[in-house]
Amino acid sequence: MLDRLTRQLREADIDLVDKGDEYEVSADVPGFDKEEINLRVRGNVLFITARHEEYEGEGEESYLRSEREQRALVESVRFPEEIDADRVTANYRNGVLTVTLPKSETPEMESQEIEIE
Repeated sequence: MLDRLTRQLREADIDLVDKGDEYEVSADVPGFDKEEINLRVRGNVLFITARHEEYEGEGEESYLRSEREQRALVESVRFPEEIDADRVTANYRNGVLTVTLPKSETPEMESQEIEIE
């Protein structure tokens, strides 16, 4: 029977801008829903991960056709200065993830998840 399994692991195309008191990261992550993207900040590192699974099948119990697609993205960005994880904001529009990361004087070693708007 037909069975296709597609897996893709990739990195995001990233732009990083130093705006003085904050950094702004723009990452191209097309093909993912907002809910499939996870952001974390730990110290001076931003972690971006995403996972997408798609399944299409026909027939009942005995598959006549089955197709699967999996995509994953893993990226980390290290900054020269500490990040204030409590004030990080993120939004995702038209396949572009934009994250604003205010600088901090105090190191924060606990990992913190960032909500995407």
